[in-house]
Amino acid sequence: MKKNIAKVIALVLLVATCTVALVACGVPSDAKTAEQNLKASNYLVEAITNDVLDLAQEEALIVAHEYDFELEGVCVTIIRGTSINLKEHIQIYYFDNAKDANNFKKAYKTAISKMDKEESDGIKYGVSGKAFYIGTEAAVKASKEA
Repeated sequence: MKKNIAKVIALVLLVATCTVALVACGVPSDAKTAEQNLKASNYLVEAITNDVLDLAQEEALIVAHEYDFELEGVCVTIIRGTSINLKEHIQIYYFDNAKDANNFKKAYKTAISKMDKEESDGIKYGVSGKAFYIGTEAAVKASKEA
């Protein structure tokens, strides 16, 4: 009986730890939040949306074409942030589906694996829900902080 309780407690702790780790990773699920957080961290921020001329979608289509895959849906917003000293940067693509974010991740993973170690050092990328992000570690962190 005590062994079963210990196993259940261990399992609960493992699930809690994994949940915290998953929540702590990535970027905000909302483009406005990422934009505000970067601005609060003194980043120069550009938000590209589809409000006029489907600019975010067009840019995402160009990248998809360059890396030879098709978009399943729509890129809703792209957030770009650059630190004032120009050393830290991030680009976040917000999609209406997670598959496109994962396709971007696969494409960039392949591209980064072909880079020299020096070029790829310090690049952090990943998927957070329906968003794909790529940038420096400090910029990714700044997008999450208020």
